[in-house]
Amino acid sequence: MLPNVQQSTIAPLIKSTIVARTLIYTDEYNIYSRLTQWGYEHKTVCHSTGEYARDLTLPKAVDGDGFCVDALALLLFE
Repeated sequence: MLPNVQQSTIAPLIKSTIVARTLIYTDEYNIYSRLTQWGYEHKTVCHSTGEYARDLTLPKAVDGDGFCVDALALLLFE
């Protein structure tokens, strides 16, 4: 579990586990706004309109409470 959800907290984790230039899909939460500055391709989906995937099927995982979540979210917040 991360101590907080700030860019300064997630940046080292993302940079150490995801290869640069990887295309990362996330929701529109602003914590991910610097992914392109950090060397990644970044696209978003809009959960508020019912969108949970675009262009491809996102990897999914089941969290500890049995909810299906984006694999990136599971990596960052579990």
